[in-house]
Amino acid sequence: MNTKGLSTEKVIVAVVIIMAFLGIGLYAQTQLLTKTNDQLPVIVCKNSVIHFVTQREIWRKVGQELEYTDLKCFTINREIKAYKDEEIKREVANALIECWDMYGQSQNPPLEVFNTEDRNFCAICHRLEFKEHKQVQGFAQFLITQNMPGKKVTYYEYLSGIQFDENMVGQYENARTRIREDLYRRRMNRQHFMAREPEGLQEEQSQFTLALGYASQG
Repeated sequence: MNTKGLSTEKVIVAVVIIMAFLGIGLYAQTQLLTKTNDQLPVIVCKNSVIHFVTQREIWRKVGQELEYTDLKCFTINREIKAYKDEEIKREVANALIECWDMYGQSQNPPLEVFNTEDRNFCAICHRLEFKEHKQVQGFAQFLITQNMPGKKVTYYEYLSGIQFDENMVGQYENARTRIREDLYRRRMNRQHFMAREPEGLQEEQSQFTLALGYASQG
């Protein structure tokens, strides 16, 4: 009897069963959350990333490489209804965190989640539209100085893993970051978060996109 062949067959059967359970779990969770329309795209995207990474690791244990699959991640259109500057900045900052969360907070190597041949990728997380047409200044400083809701860590520290001291914060006191222009692009662990206004935006409009991206250094 070929024990080695039998053992391999058992492992493959076990892998298929585990993958089936993962798929059923993902589907069930999606169905249970159909009422939370605003968060549903976020949860589905995040779960599809986890699902893919988990499957990939299982296949690697048996010496196989899982082909890339389409992540269930789509651009989220969202209206910013706040009027006060601080509230607007808070909503945009929370959208950045949401984007970071959807793709695993950099815990998964980005090039292993995105199928890219030139070591570059860009995923458009949000397209934000503002109810109030106005310029908002100090967004970068807001990210550096303000804590996330319910946490003792600033938005910037959470996104970058870099802790700012008072001297570093002082360098940004006169920063004039505006939401209605190419406003934010900061390096974060070889990754980039970008908030930019679409080209040719008309004066009466007010919107921009948030993207999670990666650019290699050659």
